[in-house]
Amino acid sequence: NELDFQTSIGPFCLSVARPLPSARQLATVLILAALLPIGYRADDSSRSDRCSRQKSKEALSIIEKLILPIFERHSAEMPPGCLFQPKPSRYYDNEKRTFANSVSNWQCGYCGKSFYRESSLWNHYERRHPETVANGTACLADACPLLRCRVLSLPENFDFWRQALCKEAQMLPLMEKCIIPRAISSQIWKVILLVLGLYAYYIFVCMHMCDLLGVPRESRHYYTHKRR
Repeated sequence: NELDFQTSIGPFCLSVARPLPSARQLATVLILAALLPIGYRADDSSRSDRCSRQKSKEALSIIEKLILPIFERHSAEMPPGCLFQPKPSRYYDNEKRTFANSVSNWQCGYCGKSFYRESSLWNHYERRHPETVANGTACLADACPLLRCRVLSLPENFDFWRQALCKEAQMLPLMEKCIIPRAISSQIWKVILLVLGLYAYYIFVCMHMCDLLGVPRESRHYYTHKRR
């Protein structure tokens, strides 16, 4: 839900390009603009110089898939100093030059060298291409608490491994535990309903007899159970 997502991340940094034609669009933009703490600076010198590549990657993916389309849909522009501005950010150029040919083949877009793991490629960027890391620029990992990266991001190879490791023979015993071995027939349902009807009729008759005999109400519960 777009509105729930906008509210949960505390969206902000909005610059409207032109008047919005509808009240609904205006309300959306106001929500985007109003809920972020005032005075935040993306390049605050008080934060740590260490910037997580994994969290930055997750934040970039969420921004490009969920936030930027909202601005485009409402013809709005994101100011350069916004926390959600994907570029320039520290690892933006590295991410755009990373090619995942498979789950075990990560290729460097600068020199063409391939690695089995993405983390090895990240180390390669630091050692062989340090000039491509935009130090001193915003760290998108700082936006993860607002973007809920852990909730909204899943590993890119999640579906691959889920299918690759799922063996049909191992799933059959689990499936059998979820199957009702025998359905209740209509005849059994009729018997159950008949018993419940007789029980309700018995209670009604007992209460009627209590009224005729003048049995006090506080004694009717005992009288009913004694008759049974």
